[in-house]
Amino acid sequence: MAPGLHVVEAGTGATLVLVHGAMDRLAGLARADRHQGAFRVVRYDRRGYAGSAPLGPGDLATHAADLVDLLGALRVGGRPGDLPVVVGHSLGGLVALAAARLAPGLIGAVGAHEPPPPWHRDWPPGIEDWAGDDTDAADLVIGRAVGVERWARAPAPLRAARRAEGGAMMTEVRSLFVAPPGSLPAPLGPVAAPVILAHGSAGRAHVRTGVADLAGRLGTGAPERLEGPGHRAPTTHAPTYARWTASVARLSVPAAAGDGA
Repeated sequence: MAPGLHVVEAGTGATLVLVHGAMDRLAGLARADRHQGAFRVVRYDRRGYAGSAPLGPGDLATHAADLVDLLGALRVGGRPGDLPVVVGHSLGGLVALAAARLAPGLIGAVGAHEPPPPWHRDWPPGIEDWAGDDTDAADLVIGRAVGVERWARAPAPLRAARRAEGGAMMTEVRSLFVAPPGSLPAPLGPVAAPVILAHGSAGRAHVRTGVADLAGRLGTGAPERLEGPGHRAPTTHAPTYARWTASVARLSVPAAAGDGA
């Protein structure tokens, strides 16, 4: 795997790799991990974040290559059902999909919860147009996620560490706009492995339509609807998110691997 990539794993059984989104880290998936059932769950900090911050920022293709390296380093059985299942949240879903296209023989199934498709015509302008300092962009995104007042009360060392990750976020977000308007970025496209996309019932309208658009472009089935959560499902609705990831895993591994409850 990429030198310096921070990886943790727990449990036994079929291998399930969880990939975090922008301005997040493996710790953001800890609640979902605790509800994951009888799986060997692998989480990692993507480059530029938390324990993998020394690797510096990476674009979508670089993150996909890192994931492929990680998958290649995991010890799994040789049967088709033994292939790791990869589930990504938000931008991590795009990383999972890009990795599956890059190395189809390493992934048994892919899940992506609310992967952002900013190329969709209804997607509103976002952080990619930020013209200020990257650290301020990090402040803005975290403040929106957890509340501005709560974020302002966070300990100074934590705020400094998270602000320093702004460059990682901006690099990967801007890499989604390298393709011509209306086209998928080069690392993305139809993959051989089974794919399930999903959105939360409390998600925003443009997210639902964008995920449906991505499903059409990838040739997958209609996105699944998770009842209750919005975008932050792994944190706010961890049991629901874990059950969904287990359903993705069942596309590749025997049902006896666990029900995620």
